[in-house]
Amino acid sequence: MTDVPKSKRVFILGAGFSKAAGMPLAVDLTEELLNLEFNREDEQFQDWVRDIGQRLAALGDEDSPVLNVEQLFEFARLDREIWCMRQQLCQVGRGYGDTPSNRAQEIGHWLKYMEDGLFDVLAKRQQSADFTTLLPFFAQLRTDDTIVTFYYDTIAEICIAEAGLAWWHGFEDEKARGLTVLKLHGSVDWWLVPRGRAFRGMERLFVKVDTNARDHGHTPDSKEDEYWYELHRASDLACASRRYDEYTGISIGFPARPGLAGLGAHKPLHSLPGSAVVWSRADLPLRSADEVYVIGWSASPFDSMARFHFRSVLMMRDAAPARVVVVDPNVNNCGNKKNFESVFGDIQAQAKKVEDVDWKAPRSTS
Repeated sequence: MTDVPKSKRVFILGAGFSKAAGMPLAVDLTEELLNLEFNREDEQFQDWVRDIGQRLAALGDEDSPVLNVEQLFEFARLDREIWCMRQQLCQVGRGYGDTPSNRAQEIGHWLKYMEDGLFDVLAKRQQSADFTTLLPFFAQLRTDDTIVTFYYDTIAEICIAEAGLAWWHGFEDEKARGLTVLKLHGSVDWWLVPRGRAFRGMERLFVKVDTNARDHGHTPDSKEDEYWYELHRASDLACASRRYDEYTGISIGFPARPGLAGLGAHKPLHSLPGSAVVWSRADLPLRSADEVYVIGWSASPFDSMARFHFRSVLMMRDAAPARVVVVDPNVNNCGNKKNFESVFGDIQAQAKKVEDVDWKAPRSTS
């Protein structure tokens, strides 16, 4: 008797996947980042938040009374650009008093403070997370599956190990092999470490091979992060948190910093060493998958990079995947299904939460 070949499967997981464990959605992150201690005490920051909120409310987006964090950062950067432009109308230079340029600089500082606080918010939420209801999903996974994720937490890795499976992040320097977990936007246990340095409890994942003339006196441009940093992974969240406690964000030179791609629609992925490896490694599974499962990812216009990339890769296929299943309680809401169809084509909608799906049974539409 000939064995029937197993379907090649790709699971695309968004922030909504971890909601069942108690992790914040994008809207929750907005509130938590706005209420960080240094933000609460800054009256100018609070005034600006109220002002931008009123202006955005005037756009009439009644379906989203609270901005998710990606929207907040995108609109904040647009606001910053407006202030930069207004400097052209100012009669004094940039360094004189309360100029539009200085206002733009303030907005930039506020955004950086919130991005720096992102690790702290996520780490604390994960410490109290309960992922019991997610275990049935991970129990049905196979080592030849591929998981593509957008969230920063490490709940998937913990649950996969709990299910007795080996896993890896797709970097050649890793020792483990098994189920592939590709984190497109970084991870709370990833750190950018100055090249050549090492920290206790951290494993190196990626370093750019330097084939230029550095050894002959060439010094690369200081903006080329891939030359100055290696990507390391902390042994656990406690190790990463200890490193974060030493991080100020204002150190001179090239301090170690969290390996997170940032917030907003236009994430500077090029500044995260190893990101090219992760994104490239996701291409082949998407091009060859028989089944694609999208769970907790909304395919929002604020994920324009992923939408564009996924659509581009899927267009290289000779035929569409046999099945694209979207598991999301809001998948059939106005506009949501269209978002998915614009990326994946025909989909099978399961208007359920991930924890309410019977992962042992054949997947069907509902």
